[in-house]
Amino acid sequence: MQKGIIKLKEVEEDIPRCPYCSSGDVVKYGFQRNGVQRYRCNTCRKIFNQRYGTLFYKRRLSDEEILKMVYLFLTGYPISNMPPLFDTTESTIRGVLRQVILQFQKFKDYTLIPSDYIPEVIEIDEIYVKLQGKKKFYGWLAYDPKNKFIIDFVIGKRDDDTLEELFKKLKRFRGRVKLVLIDGYQGYEKFISKYL
Repeated sequence: MQKGIIKLKEVEEDIPRCPYCSSGDVVKYGFQRNGVQRYRCNTCRKIFNQRYGTLFYKRRLSDEEILKMVYLFLTGYPISNMPPLFDTTESTIRGVLRQVILQFQKFKDYTLIPSDYIPEVIEIDEIYVKLQGKKKFYGWLAYDPKNKFIIDFVIGKRDDDTLEELFKKLKRFRGRVKLVLIDGYQGYEKFISKYL
């Protein structure tokens, strides 16, 4: 009786499917100058990288630089002061932040924190972006500074209706939050007493 020999292929790291034709016949195709892995589809011959479909796609900046930009923006640092920090132009920074806002809009229905989570402290602040003098985006952000969670956010107009929309989402924490941090915007107080 002969023994059967089965050769198992070594499993390589996950190689993505082609975003253009959905083929699985994809091979690694070197690296970009910023260290990002590139791939080539053997079916349609298109080249793409591991960042495809993310906020970082088609950006020469490192992931770390983009995340720092977003952090500075969300904490109120002026966009006009950012170019020297990242050795890039203000229009590039505004482009990155525009993509961030679009990503926020896509995923605003997703839960960002565990369902059983209860923050001790909630910091609420307004975010504003004006893109190339045309589009204005306002948003309200509820953040846990202790655990560094974005609890929730809304994007809309700079009015009490949009702010109330955020507080309605925070109503689940009523009576359980020890401290609410706010700035001088007058609309906060009436909603804090009503919802938190």
